[in-house]
Amino acid sequence: MKGKVKVHNIVAWLKCKAKLHSSSTWLIIILGGGLIVALIYFLIKTTNADNSQTATAIIVAAITGFVSVVTVTWSKSYENKQEYLRRQREEKIQIYEAVIGFVYDRILLSEMTAKEKPSGDEITEFWLTGAKRISLWGDDEVVKLFSEWKNIKDGDDILTFLLKFESLIFTMRKSLGFKNNGLAEGDLLSFFMTDFKEQNKK
Repeated sequence: MKGKVKVHNIVAWLKCKAKLHSSSTWLIIILGGGLIVALIYFLIKTTNADNSQTATAIIVAAITGFVSVVTVTWSKSYENKQEYLRRQREEKIQIYEAVIGFVYDRILLSEMTAKEKPSGDEITEFWLTGAKRISLWGDDEVVKLFSEWKNIKDGDDILTFLLKFESLIFTMRKSLGFKNNGLAEGDLLSFFMTDFKEQNKK
C-alpha cells in the first residue's frame, strides 16, 4: 500500500508541477503583454515631440525585456514538460519489460520446458502489481488491452490468451514510439513458438 501511495504521489506531483508551470507561463505572458500595451498607450498620450526619442527608447527596452522574460519562462515550462515525458517513458519501459518478462520467463517458458511453473500467489501478485503500475503510467490503449487480457476467462483457449498478449505488446511498442511497420499477427509469438503462423492456419 505504501509503495502504491508513493508512486501515485510522484505522478500527481509531476503532473501538478507541469500544469503549474504551464499556467504561470501564460499568466506572465498575459500580464507582461498588458503592461507593455499600457506603457505604450501612456507614452503616446503623455509624450510630446521633443521627448519622442526617449519614449521610443523606453518602449524598445520594455519590449526587449518582455521578450526575454517570455523566452526564459517558456523555456523553463518546456523543460518541465520534457522532464515529465522522460519520467513517463522510463516508467513505461520498466513496466512493459516486467509484464513481458514475467509471461515469457515464468509462464511460457515453463510450458515449453521442465522449468517450475509460477504459483497461484505469484500470478495473483503479477496481475495486481501490473494493473497498479499500468493504470498509473500506461497509455489509454495499453490500460484497456491489459484489462481485456487479464479478464480472459479460464475456459478460453490458450490461443486467445496469446493473441491478446501479442496485441498488448504491439500497443506497448506503439506507446514507446515504434511504428510496428511490417509486423503482423503472429510475428511476435513466432519468437518462442516455432511455425506459429503455419500451425494456426490449419
